[in-house]
Formats: sequence, C-alpha cells, structure tokens
Amino acid sequence: MSLNSSVAAVLASLSLLAVATTTSFAQDKIETDYPNETRASADHNMTPAPAGSALLSQLVTGSFELGAPANIAGVLDYCNDRGLADNATQRTAEALIEAQGGREVVSQEAGFIHGRKGILTSAQDRHFTLDKADDDTARRLCARIGTKASALFLSGTP
Repeated sequence: MSLNSSVAAVLASLSLLAVATTTSFAQDKIETDYPNETRASADHNMTPAPAGSALLSQLVTGSFELGAPANIAGVLDYCNDRGLADNATQRTAEALIEAQGGREVVSQEAGFIHGRKGILTSAQDRHFTLDKADDDTARRLCARIGTKASALFLSGTP
C-alpha cells in the first residue's frame, strides 16, 4: 500500500467518523429539544400555534393526526367547560376520560393538563391553542376533534 493510499484511507475514516459523530449529536439534540409525552410536564414552556381555520381544514382532510388520548380528553373537557361542545362532544369527552382510567387518573397526566388549558398536541408533537380561536371556529374545532376522537379511540366502546 502506498503512502498516498494510506493517507487517503485515514482521511476517509476520519470523514466517516465526523459524519457519524455529527449525526449522533444532531439526533441527541432533536430528542432533547422536542420532549415526547412521557417526558413532558404541565409547566413545559411551549408556544402553541393558534388554532383556526387551517387546523380545522387539516382535521377535516385527515392530514392532522390526533395525539395522546389523555390530551384529547383534556381538550374536549376544555371545550365542555367553555360551552363550546355539543352533546356528542360532551359524551365523547366523558367516555374518553373513563377510558383513560377516570378523572382522578387522567388528571395527573401532563397531556390532559395541557388539554384542559386548550392546548391540542398532534401525533407529530405539534401544539395548537384553542384559547385564541373565535367562538364559532372553536365550536367547530371541538366538534371535529370529538368526532375524530370517538372514531379513533372509542370505536367499539358501548
């Protein structure tokens, strides 16, 4: 093996090591910057995007995937408390809370606590707040979230 070949092999190895280290660091950074539901806390300082017609459109077209059932139960409970939920949405909220072990159990979960503040979290860990939506949009969002939650989490539940 010539000196040039040896130098080229060492340089190639160092380049691969640098790429692997950078990739590993980037992955660690992603995992710590965006905590999942099990690491989230109710005091987590997130800035959710305002929910509005764009979110409503995503819910209607199916491009928005609902997140954890506890969060959805909290959001629907938020809707109920603010008079934004129709009867079907109210029933879905109660059934979802019961399916999560009841109000005492689910109220300890960070996702439920966020939901009770009107913060909806998607399966992709995107956050939206219903708090800033006008009442008409918020009612439509609550109804659509309730319908989707019922089909996704409660199908087959009496």
